[in-house]
Amino acid sequence: RECEDAYNQHGKNELFSQQEHDKLIRIVETFLQDDAARVDWVDVGRQMGRSTWGCFHQYQKAKDKPQQPWTRLQDELLFKYVAALGPQAVVDGNEVNFLQTGLFRHKTKAQILTRIN
Repeated sequence: RECEDAYNQHGKNELFSQQEHDKLIRIVETFLQDDAARVDWVDVGRQMGRSTWGCFHQYQKAKDKPQQPWTRLQDELLFKYVAALGPQAVVDGNEVNFLQTGLFRHKTKAQILTRIN
């Protein structure tokens, strides 16, 4: 059990899918309704099967960047970028970091990955 807890607190920090992001928001909102703004991040991590820090970090990013619909121009820019990478390209964390910091500052990494896929 201790190994599992340590892994869930410090490991498995891949990008969140949109479904995971939505689940995280629901779980955290449940805590906020029940206990006057106290969130048990260890429990959130267990429920998500993710690290405690990863869940906390993802939630903070979501608070800082409210989700906005994709504009036609953003869609076109993203499509052209991915097309320029070529058919064999793999969009990994480095590519998503570049897109988020350079072209889509108001989008989360999960939003960008979800839109690409």
